[in-house]
Amino acid sequence: MKKQILIFGFFLMLAFQSIAQYIVLPSDTIDVLFGKQRKELSTSAITTLKGSYVKNVPNLNPLNTITGLLPGLTMVQNNGEPGEEGGSMYLRGQRTLGNNTPWVLVDGIQRNLDTLDPDEIESISILKDAAATAIYGLRGSNGVILVTTKRGKNQKIQIGLDARVAMQSPTKLPKFLGSYDYARLYNEALINDGQQPYYTQEALDHYYFKDDPIHYPDNDYLDQYLKKHSIQQKYNLSVRGGNNIAKYYFLVGYASNSGLYNVDKINTYGTNATMKTYSVRSNVDVQVNKNFDIRLDLSGRMQDRIYPGMRANSVNGIFSSLLRLPPNLFPEKYIGEYNIVDANGNPLGTTVIDPLAGNAQYQNNPYGLLNNSGYSAYKEVSLTSTIAGGYKLDCITPGLKATASLSYDSNYAKNANRSKSFAVYELVGEKEVRQHGTHGNMSNTWTSVYYQRRIDIQAGLEYNRYFGKSYVAGMMRYNYNQYALDGNNLPNLNSGMLGRFSYAYDSRYLAEFSFAYQGTEQFPKGNRYGFFPAFSLGWNMANERFIKDNVKFLDVFKIRGSIGLTGSDKGIPYFYYIENYAQKGSITLGNDGAAAPNTAWYEATVANPNITWEKNRKINVGLDMSLFNNTLDFTADLFQERSSDILITSQQIPSMFGGSTPQINRGIVDNKGIELSIGYHNQIRDFSYFANANFAATKNKIVNQDEQFRTYAYQVRTGLPIGERFGLVALGLFQDQEEIDKSPSQAAYGTIRPGDIKYKDINGDGIINSDDEVRIGSSQVPSITYAFSLGMSYKGFDIKALFQGTGRSQAILSGIEVFEFVDNGKVKPEHLNRWAYYTDPNTGELIDTRASATYPRLSLSETTNNRQASTYWLRDVHYLRLKTLELGYSFDRFLKNTFISHARIYLSGYNILTFSPIKDMDPEMVGNPTAYPIQKAFNLGINLTF
Repeated sequence: MKKQILIFGFFLMLAFQSIAQYIVLPSDTIDVLFGKQRKELSTSAITTLKGSYVKNVPNLNPLNTITGLLPGLTMVQNNGEPGEEGGSMYLRGQRTLGNNTPWVLVDGIQRNLDTLDPDEIESISILKDAAATAIYGLRGSNGVILVTTKRGKNQKIQIGLDARVAMQSPTKLPKFLGSYDYARLYNEALINDGQQPYYTQEALDHYYFKDDPIHYPDNDYLDQYLKKHSIQQKYNLSVRGGNNIAKYYFLVGYASNSGLYNVDKINTYGTNATMKTYSVRSNVDVQVNKNFDIRLDLSGRMQDRIYPGMRANSVNGIFSSLLRLPPNLFPEKYIGEYNIVDANGNPLGTTVIDPLAGNAQYQNNPYGLLNNSGYSAYKEVSLTSTIAGGYKLDCITPGLKATASLSYDSNYAKNANRSKSFAVYELVGEKEVRQHGTHGNMSNTWTSVYYQRRIDIQAGLEYNRYFGKSYVAGMMRYNYNQYALDGNNLPNLNSGMLGRFSYAYDSRYLAEFSFAYQGTEQFPKGNRYGFFPAFSLGWNMANERFIKDNVKFLDVFKIRGSIGLTGSDKGIPYFYYIENYAQKGSITLGNDGAAAPNTAWYEATVANPNITWEKNRKINVGLDMSLFNNTLDFTADLFQERSSDILITSQQIPSMFGGSTPQINRGIVDNKGIELSIGYHNQIRDFSYFANANFAATKNKIVNQDEQFRTYAYQVRTGLPIGERFGLVALGLFQDQEEIDKSPSQAAYGTIRPGDIKYKDINGDGIINSDDEVRIGSSQVPSITYAFSLGMSYKGFDIKALFQGTGRSQAILSGIEVFEFVDNGKVKPEHLNRWAYYTDPNTGELIDTRASATYPRLSLSETTNNRQASTYWLRDVHYLRLKTLELGYSFDRFLKNTFISHARIYLSGYNILTFSPIKDMDPEMVGNPTAYPIQKAFNLGINLTF
């Protein structure tokens, strides 16, 4: 079949040739998969962004810099750690129960966008509908992010120097109460639990007046161990130029991101969370003769990161300590000399100065974690290479060209572990401390984190030609891709034929057919290849004579539509159609317990011999408009998708199956949505300005997921959007015991007292339990995204701003995000608004907050009822950000007759302001509170061109 498709495509292109004059294509093109296409003739849903727009954004991860700029692309960042700032990507929302992440292609090859320096990027395009992605075969369903790097130009040599320095700080950090409030609320929680208070009035007075920081400390760990600001730096040197024979672009870059931790300089090595990146790129194009051209692309990137302690638990361990440890647990440090005793009180025969504070239960002293736990050194090296060429076959027919490319990429990362343990000391006398733990020696091990290798081979034919008013274009290509992850597994192979054929008449009537016939050995024989076709049509009504002659202000009015089938093998387990066996360890056979153990093997993963790829039928209808001499642009897209054969773990297989439940292709999800964008730009003499806005909304529905049997229909997840929140419906707080006695029983959640949350009895059986859980909220992944930007320039001055936001996004708060005394830990200002009604045993004062309480009663042990997932803890986590702001001044008019052709200084900001119902944490970090905080940055930079 592959041969038949190739022969058919070749003769189809030959059939269009004639004696008509061959016309060279204009340069107004857009990037598409495996080539370029005339923008005015495109019938696909593609949005493109110039790399220059995000060049000066003070964030080192290219993914974060494009947030809000491309309608349909949703970015969710939940980590700000240097080198780990990336997040989750969704193109047109959540369209599957499996992996939703779109593929990223850099210069047509699958590569990691994180490895690119933003200054290397010429443009970024998102490909969304079947007309744009079906040609990618098994990897087209999730959409594609297509990145094109800069290339040389036919111009004299141009040297660019870019430098910037930014100050960073967290967008938001949680607020906690001090030791005085912690102690008195701790007493209150004990009283609520029917116990005696722990802290005396004397202790409370010491906490209040802060007169004895050794015995009655009051620590603000976030303030003590996080710096107010950290520094980010970035420097690039580029060379660009060329002539009719050779064109070139070279770049050398350096970037660093210093850590937020406040560490002491007590070691000969660094322990802050830092990242340094070194990058180099060389793109060279050579026109060997009038028919033969060749290009060679090489790039390299090396990144060094440092982590305090062990990398695997560095951030989580540190922020768990900072966010959980009570403020009065121990002083920051014991200053002076102390006698050390062991756990039994025996002297250890030495004295210490500045011992770390701690006790038997809490040995994770933040100072020790940052300064005394050693470090991990992580190194990542990425190398990419592509050699490609084309040969014009005008000797056969004008417009025909043969192309071929070979790419080899290698990515390697290793981690050197130099961590160690440390002891902490508990004050047991005026000058005596008890040691807990030991000061260990520094480890000296390293592990390979990953090793990736990719080989990509492409070869085919291209055809572009005008016949009077008719334009014909075609492309056929064979693609072979081999990807290997570490040295323990066989490489994954992906290969197939692909093609695209386009026709346009007078730039009015447009048609296109594309396809891929592609497969992988990850599927069983006989079911390895699939056919993925797409059809699209377009009509540019503005080019009709009756419009041109009567509607002068209308430049483009193009209606387009597409339908097609795409596939996805993303997330398919490794050779899942083959049985997988693993070693069980040792077992003893027979009745003799002293018999030698025997090695056993067992079926680790049950194979699925019928496994296949996920299928996605895409329908898209779009409108492109341009008015008033192309100063006003408008684009609208409506889309509908159905994903089927989604690989899921069936919930209907009973537990008596006895083994790991196999995944099967049974899932079905429908997804639909709308995308809108509008932009206006104009210039009046020296004054130019622009304004852009975009909006996207999606809605999905689970059609089938082999859901388990539910007793009540209101608990069925099928038929609802992905990720909907289920929980109890809260009716407020119980005010007294009488109300508890008259209400349905909540005994399933422990002892219920006045001040606890009251829940609704959904099924009316008089008992509150899991049967009363219903749909209470939407997914945390936003289904609405929007942005608007504006800017202007005047005589060298320029300013631009981007506001970006999300909507229809909810989460149920839990753990240290909202609850009191988690692991006997901190309390927050909102806990002052708790329900309380008792007499303080220390002062005899009646504490009564029943009328104003917005938080349940405090408790240390009776917490099960109040910590259920419910509407009480449901929060909207949408937000609006002032994402970027840039103010610059260009000195070009002062540089005439100098060797400098362009000079600009600028101030820019990133994540500057955030407006959200979530007040004490970044809304994108909800659900991940112990991650490294997302950063905002303010940047000073300079761009020079020689």
